[in-house]
Amino acid sequence: MTRARMPHGAWPRGLNCELAAAYRGVCPNTFRAMVAAGTMPKPETHGHRKIWDRFAIDKAWDHHDEVEDDPLMEALDDSEA
Repeated sequence: MTRARMPHGAWPRGLNCELAAAYRGVCPNTFRAMVAAGTMPKPETHGHRKIWDRFAIDKAWDHHDEVEDDPLMEALDDSEA
């Protein structure tokens, strides 16, 4: 299900990379860069699948709001404009 079609409140707790990126509002490559930079959580591995916890994404996002002058986020914001 794509981001545009996801009903409000219907996000599953465990998200693959594409859904985790859509949940955060960025493209998958940007989300992966955020994970690599440590501004988004690393996934859990279940077999061969990587799954992000939606609550962990929320927590990281809330923490990001507390951090000022984050150069990665400024660069990402500039690249999506």
